[in-house]
Amino acid sequence: MSAPAYQQEDEFKARLDAGLWWQLFKRALHLKRYLVPLTVGAVVIAACDASFALITRWTIDGVVRDGAAANFTGYIAAYLAATLLLCVSVWVFIECAGNISNRLAHDIRRDGFAKLQSLEFAFYDTRPVGWLITRLTGDCDRLARVIAWGFLDIVWGCTYL
Repeated sequence: MSAPAYQQEDEFKARLDAGLWWQLFKRALHLKRYLVPLTVGAVVIAACDASFALITRWTIDGVVRDGAAANFTGYIAAYLAATLLLCVSVWVFIECAGNISNRLAHDIRRDGFAKLQSLEFAFYDTRPVGWLITRLTGDCDRLARVIAWGFLDIVWGCTYL
């Protein structure tokens, strides 16, 4: 039996490679039909989140100003509109982020398997094929999810600030 091969996953590097993450994000740029609605949805969600505090402030100001005679119809309508817009935007971003994640995982997996097929047979003598396949499929899914949902978090967070 041969000696166990050195596995790259055993090595830990405590350094963030921004260039690598930029390359991964560039892979998602061809999915503009999902990235644009995802961005719009994140911006709308941030605006709705911020608007709830404003609507509450307007309601309290109206009660302080008008007392028991305050008309809540406008405040209720604004709150319901913000809630409905928030619900639609959440549905849009879940749909778009899921599509980006699935399509990106497919693209990365396709390119990864193409690379594996182009390698020499000697490469497979030192690495277990099952381990390679498992790592490739699992890591592709994780990367795609991080890119899709991470993009959403970045856009939402920057807009909300």
